[in-house]
Amino acid sequence: MFDINVKQPERPTIEVADYIELGKLMVEWTRDPTSRPTSVAELARQLAGIAVIPRRVKRIAFVQNDEETLYVRLPEEALLGERVEEMMDDCSGRLYRMPYFYRDFFDPGFGPVMSSYETLLARLGDSMAAQS
Repeated sequence: MFDINVKQPERPTIEVADYIELGKLMVEWTRDPTSRPTSVAELARQLAGIAVIPRRVKRIAFVQNDEETLYVRLPEEALLGERVEEMMDDCSGRLYRMPYFYRDFFDPGFGPVMSSYETLLARLGDSMAAQS
């Protein structure tokens, strides 16, 4: 068994406990804009038991694609720079962290296999977490 000490990121990101439930919330926010939280406090309440937003987050904004517009959401420059440097250093011992459900998808004999719908929801949840 490998004993790899994976350091946690210096800068806290969204901690997701349930990617499927986070995906369900994103579906709800997409279909019913009135259900979207309007403050970080309300977002934290809606995410209770699903995900934890870092304390550094002070505002939220929703951007929804439409059929004719492609929104390219770029990561924060400082955070991207840190992550790129970490991943380029093969001797750092840092591993790219991926949510557990990808293993279920790519290695179905490993554990419980999610349905296509659950995989969609989990990927939606991961898309939000990856933005932090």
